[in-house]
Amino acid sequence: MSARMRLDHGLTLVEFLVVLALIALLTGVAVPGLGDLLARSRVKSTAGSFMTHVNLARTQAIMRSQRVVLCPSSDGTNCLPDGHWHRGWLVFIDQDGDREHGVHEPLLKVNGAAKQVRLVTSRMRRRLVMYPTGLSPASNGTYTVCSLHAETAPLAVIVANTGRARMSRVRPDGSALTCA
Repeated sequence: MSARMRLDHGLTLVEFLVVLALIALLTGVAVPGLGDLLARSRVKSTAGSFMTHVNLARTQAIMRSQRVVLCPSSDGTNCLPDGHWHRGWLVFIDQDGDREHGVHEPLLKVNGAAKQVRLVTSRMRRRLVMYPTGLSPASNGTYTVCSLHAETAPLAVIVANTGRARMSRVRPDGSALTCA
């Protein structure tokens, strides 16, 4: 075969630099969107997990005819004295009625710390108690999940006095959720 008939299979330096520039441009556009997507996913996942545990506590309280407590916990054994639920939480049967997890009280579930989000309550509630009737005493509780690093809308789990939980993008009064 002659040299004219032979085809070169490769890239010139100019073609390579153009491809590199396109990759850099696409990466610059895609990466911030990916960060926002991950932040939204973390917020929704944390809110969903918290709501699942609220529903578990209510169901177990009714089925066992005993009080069940949710409380913030960083070690998976003891309740924290504050309302910062993003450090983790636990669900247990409160046999002695003191709203603290004792060594002999059955632990139903433990949820570890939430990553890159904050989960706080409307009144810095330290406990959520479900009675055997399925009711939760006191006033409605709003548990708001906020992203720490991205401009992502917060999501709340609102627990009514009836013990029922729902997710919402607004407060019970219709005003906007805030992360402040």
